Formats: sequence, C-alpha cells, structure tokens
Amino acid sequence: MKFKATWIIALLFLGSVFYLLIVEIPGQREKRIVKERENSIFSLNFSDLNSISIQNPDIKKKIELKKDKDKNWNIVSPVKDKGNDEEIRNLLATLENLRYKRIVEEDAEDLDSYGIKKDGLRVIISDSKGKKQGILIGNDAPFGEALYIKKTMELNVYLVDKSIKSAIDKTVYDLRNKNILAFSEDKLKEMNFTFPSEHIVLKKVGDNWKLTDPVQYDSDDEVLSEIFNSLRDLKIKEFVEEKGGNFGRFGLDVPSFTIKLMYLPPLLSEELCFGNKDEQKEGYYARKKGEKKIVLISSDFYKKVAKRPVDLRDHLILRFDRDKVEKIALLSKDKEIVCEKKKNLWEIKKPKDLKADEFEISNFLYRLSTVRVKRFLKDGKLRESGLDNPGLKISLWREGDKNPVCLELGRKDKTEEEILAKNSIHSTIFAIEEKIAKDINKTLFDLRDKSLFGLDDDISLDKIEILFPDDKSLVLVQKKKEWGVLFPKFCSLDKERLNTFIWDIRNWKFKKIFELNKLNHDILGFNSPNYQVKIWKKDDKKPIKVTVGKESNPKENLFYSQSEYVDGIIEVEAGFLKEMQKEVE
Repeated sequence: MKFKATWIIALLFLGSVFYLLIVEIPGQREKRIVKERENSIFSLNFSDLNSISIQNPDIKKKIELKKDKDKNWNIVSPVKDKGNDEEIRNLLATLENLRYKRIVEEDAEDLDSYGIKKDGLRVIISDSKGKKQGILIGNDAPFGEALYIKKTMELNVYLVDKSIKSAIDKTVYDLRNKNILAFSEDKLKEMNFTFPSEHIVLKKVGDNWKLTDPVQYDSDDEVLSEIFNSLRDLKIKEFVEEKGGNFGRFGLDVPSFTIKLMYLPPLLSEELCFGNKDEQKEGYYARKKGEKKIVLISSDFYKKVAKRPVDLRDHLILRFDRDKVEKIALLSKDKEIVCEKKKNLWEIKKPKDLKADEFEISNFLYRLSTVRVKRFLKDGKLRESGLDNPGLKISLWREGDKNPVCLELGRKDKTEEEILAKNSIHSTIFAIEEKIAKDINKTLFDLRDKSLFGLDDDISLDKIEILFPDDKSLVLVQKKKEWGVLFPKFCSLDKERLNTFIWDIRNWKFKKIFELNKLNHDILGFNSPNYQVKIWKKDDKKPIKVTVGKESNPKENLFYSQSEYVDGIIEVEAGFLKEMQKEVE
C-alpha cells in the first residue's frame, strides 16, 4: 500500500514538473515577449530588411541604402558606394528597439502643432517581401527627454525617447564607408614610398622589415609600428569629387607622395597618391590608383606615413638580446671596467675582482638597448666629432661572438644638448641626448654590489644580533622558517614588523665609499659605535659584522660604517635601526 502511494506522489510531482517546463514557463516567456512588443513602433523582422530610406531636410536628395546578395549594406543614392557597417547597425538597432512611452493623440488632425511635416526628417524601412514601415520625426516635447513622432501609415502621434532623432539624422558621409585601403599587415610583403625625387623600398625578410633602396639598413620598429597603425586606422576625411575630372587642380597629376602596398597572393597591390595640401581643411587631396574619386586625407596621417630613409632606418643605437650578453667592457681615459657573467651571475673582473650588482647590470643593459638616435649626421667626420679618440667606448660580447658590438661616444655638439656617437655596425655618426650619454656612462661604484653582507636570495640566516648604545641589544633567531625575539625576553614584535626588519637587514646597501687617505679616522666613531650588527649564515659559527660609527649626514640619517664584507670606509643609511631601537626600548 505504501509502495503504491509513493508511486502516485512521484507521478504527481513529475506531472507538475512537466507542466512547468512545457506549458507554464514557455507561456510566461511568450507573454513577456508579447508585452515587450506591445509598445514597439516597428513590427517588421529586422533580419529580413533589404532597404532603408532617409529623408533629411538638410539634404536635397533622399539617402537610399540596399542590402546586396552577400547581405552587405550599400548606398545607392545620391552616390553609389559601400555603407558604413557600424553606423548602419547602430541605426537599425535603435529602430528595432524603439518603444513609445504613450500615445499623445489618436487620429491627430493638426500635425503641424507637433512639428511633424511631410518634408521633415523621416526614415522608411522595407523587407524582402516589399512590406514598408516608417516614421516622421517631430518637435521635442516640452518635458522630459522625449519628442513626437508618427508612423507613415497612421495619424496617431506618439511620444518616444529623444535619442531616435540623432540616430536617424545622418548625412551621406555618416553612412558611407570611409575606408580607402584594404590594408592587411599580415599579408603585406613590400612597401614603396615615392616622392618626386626619391624612391624608397621596404621589404619584409622573414619576420623583419629591411630598408633596401636607396640605402640598405634595418628598419625602425617604432616608426613602422606607427605607419602600420596609421594605415589600419585610415579614414577618408572628406569626399571631394566623385568622378575626378581635373586631377591637376588638386596636384594629383604629379603626386607629391605615393605609397604602394604589395601583398602576398591572392591579394593584389594597392596604391594611394597624394596631391596638394589644403591648409584650411588640414588635409591632403588624394586618390586611390585606378579610381576617379578624389578625397581628403588628414594631415596627421600624411605626417606619420610620408617618411624618408633617414626616418625609416633603425634608430636604436645598439640592437642586441640582453639575455645573451656575456661580457661588458667600459673603456675611457680614466677607467676600464670589465664585467663577465658566470653561471648567470655577473662579476666585475677589472679593475679588481668584485661581485656585481645584478639589478644595476640588468638596468644598464636595458637602458642601452632602448636608447634611440636623436638625429643622424650627413657628413660627420671622426676628428671633428671627437670619435677618432672617443671619450667612452662600450663593448658587448654576446654568446658565440668573437668580436663585440661597440658604441663610441665623442664630444658634445656645440649648438645642441647632444653627444656625438657611432656604433660598430654602421659608419654613420649620430647624436644622442647628453643626459642619456651621462646615464649610460657607468662607474665602478655604480656597477659593484653595494650590499653590506653580500647575501644572495638563496642564502638563509640563523641569527641576527644588534647592539645599540648603552649596551642594549636585540637578538633574533630563526627556527622552522619563523623569526622570533630571543633577547630581550619580554620584547614582543609582530610577525609583519619582524619580516620587514629582516628584509631591511638583508638588503642593506652602502651609499658611498670613501678614499681612505682623505678621512680622519679619529672622528669616525668606530671605537664607541652607535650600532653594531652581526649576522650568522645558516650553519656558520662566525658572524659577519657591520659597525656603524658617527653620523656623517644627520639630515639624511647617514653614518660612517665598516663591514667585514666590504673593503674600506663606507657611508650607510641607518634610520631603520633607529626605529627598531625605539621599539625595543
């Protein structure tokens, strides 16, 4: 009996679910769709539309658009051209979603009072079966963001959102395709730039572009990127003449500049010719070869694309892969610094063996790889530029290189804030900014490791002891990868504060190293130091000690110091020790 009752309950439940899924939910969805459509102005199926007609009182002729067999929209009147897909999509989306707020008047007799006129702004759409629907736009309503409209086949006046007017109030230019080139960077294999007295050829070799005529150089990636972006974004600024005519009037009989783009098959080449500049309209008259219509292209595009060989050649002073550099040499009248990479770590080999600062070396190579030529000199002479005996020579050896790539810096230009230079790749003399030249002219101090303890990231510590004035001290120990306070016994520091302090100790660097013969050792304060810091590396019995003496610059919290890891007297910042002393006290 119980089994039979269970089956009955199960069948009733399944029946309820079936009713909800098959009847109730679809029915509610259908009601919602019907309700949404109740206030729709247009009832046509918009996916089946094949024509749009816009009557604009500011334009003499109607704008007629037709959809072709490939379902692309084209303007057929007053000109014949491709349509602007984005503008037309937005227009149709606005019409399809147009809803009226309310019916203001049924069977209105005085349409003039609403600003609705037969020759006013209107749009008519039709589908593939020839069914038409349209609206006429009237005045703005005196309240809210709304205006009056009426359907073309009715006399009712409706109140709708004001945005419909801007969606329909379009010119031929708005709805017209403004692309003049079918630019495809992926398929591009060659570019020709032609001026009246010069022909320039750029060719793609593998993944790189080369300047091949009238001179041979690597091309400049930054300049090419700007050219490609400009070609990709190029739009016609104004349609000047549809049927061409007198090209000479616009300077197009003998173009001032022509760009020819050649593509991989099956794409063909395309060529854009430029004529006179119209200063008032801030553009150049242009036409695509093989077409008669004359258009206006912005001056900004012309400026970014009409480049000469000196603009197109590589402007990087040195081109190299930073990760593959194994040796660096800086040679000048007063220094010779040589750095070598061993097992992915940099070492200074000259003028003496020192550990190098990995960050400084990396930053130096990055800076050197990004420096750009400010200008090329046409007739630069080595002696006049100071490059017969350069003030600085930077040499880089890459993996497998027998000979290095070199950069030589000469004298300062007399009229500009520039330094004249040349590299080992080309004989051309060029200028770079003086401040950049100073930035890459590194000293031994710049490149050496300035840490007080010489700790690499993988070196673990067991213990740190800080001796403060008046024999007060702080002892920290690490157990199971957690730091804690061993002494004073009742001193408590939170985990975050401890980790910050440990980081400061590990990354403590000196700011300056003094020449020993210029210091009076009696005033350094090492006999009664302000601070003494000892660290024990894991499993080491003997610590590395840093002694902090008297203040050398109180305003900057700088102190004279000595480290067992660093030869000589150094200057360090010890503000973080002062703060910790206060917390311990």
